[in-house]
Amino acid sequence: MTERPGAGQSRRYGSTCTGAFLLAHAGLLAGRRATTHWEYAERLAADFPDIQVEPDHIFVRDDRPSVLPESQRRSTLAFR
Repeated sequence: MTERPGAGQSRRYGSTCTGAFLLAHAGLLAGRRATTHWEYAERLAADFPDIQVEPDHIFVRDDRPSVLPESQRRSTLAFR
């Protein structure tokens, strides 16, 4: 799947829990660092080898437009 028009122009985008798979399918995590729920981290890495999966992180902040998938099912996601 290719990146959707406009998504690369967004300042910030993110997901919670396994929503990282949606971002990955949309092509938004290619060549980037990301995380997901610990139970699915191996699968994310296997399905998307171009993503540097950080299984022990609660969130990942990238210097490019912020991508913040987080790994806690009941956490809230707040952007500054």
